Amino acid sequence: AAADELISAQCARYHRHLNPRVRRALLARTLPDGRPASGNPLWLTLAVDQLNLLDAADFARAERAQALPPAERLTQLLLELLDQLPAEVAPAYQSLFERAEAIHGVARCRAFAAPLALSRNGLREADYAGLWPQLAAEAWQPLAFAGLRRSFRAHVVARGAHGQWDGTHAQLREAALARYLPQEEQR
Repeated sequence: AAADELISAQCARYHRHLNPRVRRALLARTLPDGRPASGNPLWLTLAVDQLNLLDAADFARAERAQALPPAERLTQLLLELLDQLPAEVAPAYQSLFERAEAIHGVARCRAFAAPLALSRNGLREADYAGLWPQLAAEAWQPLAFAGLRRSFRAHVVARGAHGQWDGTHAQLREAALARYLPQEEQR
């Protein structure tokens, strides 16, 4: 019941409802030890967010399934994405990074996630603007930054009087450090 409520609340943020087959498949996912993956609210949030934030490549892939009616194509796409998503939090975060990298590029994702992971209380957009040329090896691009925030929507939030962008969970920080700054010297 709690998992169902979390799914509904997360989908409501996007003004959507999950297809009942996709919802059942989501709730049926299990961890290697047989426990339901949906028992972990963080994993469930990651999974629902990924299902709600489809990109152009996802829709293009769905369109290739011409033998299916349009609504069924989308359902099939969501089931495939869910099937590819790891049932544990750390690997699911890595999947989130991979999807973001496919859209925005590795350098931009690293420039966004690594400083966020290292910060104590998040970073202001002005802080990112100053760091961006060095970290992403390109001029500051507010639109690119906004796109990255969208890709990480449920996992970053603006906090404090200065609107510092910060991760919503410590495991996001851990995953970003593991991916982009695995060695202590780099940090």
